[in-house]
Amino acid sequence: VVLIVYIIPQNHYNDAAALLEAGKYDEAITAFTALGGYSDSAARITEAEYKKACDLLENEKFAEAIEAFTALGDYEDSKDRITEAEYRRAVKTFESGAYEDALNLLEPLKDYKDAAEKVETCHYELGMKALEADNLKSAAAHFKEVNAEQNKKMQAAFCDKGIAFYEKGDEEKALTYFEYVTDKDLLPKIDAAYYAQALKLVEDGEYDKATEIFAKLGEYEDCPTQLLRIHALKAEQYYNNADYENAIAEFKAAGDYGDAASRVTEATYRLGAQQLANGEVRKAYDTLYPIRSYDPAYMLLVSNSQFYIQIYDVGAGPNPLNEN
Repeated sequence: VVLIVYIIPQNHYNDAAALLEAGKYDEAITAFTALGGYSDSAARITEAEYKKACDLLENEKFAEAIEAFTALGDYEDSKDRITEAEYRRAVKTFESGAYEDALNLLEPLKDYKDAAEKVETCHYELGMKALEADNLKSAAAHFKEVNAEQNKKMQAAFCDKGIAFYEKGDEEKALTYFEYVTDKDLLPKIDAAYYAQALKLVEDGEYDKATEIFAKLGEYEDCPTQLLRIHALKAEQYYNNADYENAIAEFKAAGDYGDAASRVTEATYRLGAQQLANGEVRKAYDTLYPIRSYDPAYMLLVSNSQFYIQIYDVGAGPNPLNEN
């Protein structure tokens, strides 16, 4: 009776304990189960199941470990171990570069260890990937979730992407990217792209478009001077096309740029001569008389008979010759 009731079961118990100590958890569980409740066999079964779950966790068999710890309920720190297993699974996924999957795993763990930081990094990596694919909607969504340093890096990417579209001539799309650029260190880069484009437009003769850009840039670089330059260039264009009225207006708008001031007088003389040739004697006189100190204008005023007939003889205006 002693042999059957005490000695043999104890030997089996010791064997089961040895299996447990050796890490042969399934065999230990089977052995303790066969003891039918002998001593603390039931508790040792739970212990074996716990150690097996810990072993699964250490061997990165996360799904199995989570299932095993879940089955243990409130035993020891099983609930904490579940969280750790979920975290390690998420980190391994994160480190593999599967950021979408990692994000889904990390989001519920944002209060655990550095999960919140890794969530931000997932958003950053996914946002940058979306930018590469020109998926602005997705990039913008991830952009809202990154940290300050990542925010700056993403802004630089938005900036570069916008500039690329702008240089291709798609300003509308470029502007959708520029909307996300607020960093003061990056804004001059956008201005530089606009400035370069405006210079190119000037070279191509697209003066109105260039004017719009330079005006928008305000005091950037020499934009005010470039606006005066455009007026001067437009004036020359009008002058060469014998459109002297518009040439005068543009030379005046050019202010002190280059020889714009002297060109106003020359263009005014050309306009007066043109009006005279068209039979508009009174208009020609009104145009030329204010610039009578300009030799060509004076000579025309005092030498053309039409002025004598229609202006001086009828007293419509003074004769410059009589002023000397």
